[in-house]
Amino acid sequence: VQGGLYCLVISGFGSLASIAGWLFDFAVREFIIGFGTLYLNTGVGVILENLWGTVRDIFNLTFIFGLVYIGFQIILGVNEAGAKRTIPYLILAALLVNFSLFIVKFIIDFTNYAAAQIYGLFRTENINTDGIDISRAFLNAINFSDILGASGQDAPFMLIIGTLFLFLVLFYVFLSGAILIMIRFIALCFYMIFSPIMFLGWVFPGMGSYTKDFWRGLLGQAFFAPA
Repeated sequence: VQGGLYCLVISGFGSLASIAGWLFDFAVREFIIGFGTLYLNTGVGVILENLWGTVRDIFNLTFIFGLVYIGFQIILGVNEAGAKRTIPYLILAALLVNFSLFIVKFIIDFTNYAAAQIYGLFRTENINTDGIDISRAFLNAINFSDILGASGQDAPFMLIIGTLFLFLVLFYVFLSGAILIMIRFIALCFYMIFSPIMFLGWVFPGMGSYTKDFWRGLLGQAFFAPA
């Protein structure tokens, strides 16, 4: 009975953990290390830049309306001092909004480069020479092969339970990591499209919370990769 349970755990739950590990490695290679290649060679970059151009044009119109609004405030003498202080920020924001995509791309490239350097540290002699396999490197680090060293007939019941638990943990960790990395890629695409929001609070102080949320979300998603 113990031999059958052990084989079931190794073959069944081990396969699930292996699939999750493959998904994790795939997500790291394609959506972090290969982010630039995916952006440039698959048409994703063209679509994102076209959408960003539309959003940028909308924000440029918003800045024009903001300038008109400030002009009316000065003419009518309503909050004149505050309106005059806002003019330099509005002009600067109108200029920088055209570089908003570049700023976001720089942050993404920097964090992906940092993640790639950490990624390279996982190379070990036990890993295939055709690439770095983080999931396998992780298993080597915890000496997972020693845990599977017992034969099926001699495996104690507690070892079977412990192995099952470890496979479930590996499945959860690898699958969660893969999903979070994919979500990161999608989120960063949206941050690139709506990057002009980073200057919205400069023109309309009442919308400063949107600018803060944008920066918090962008930096959180970007630095998630090296972390």
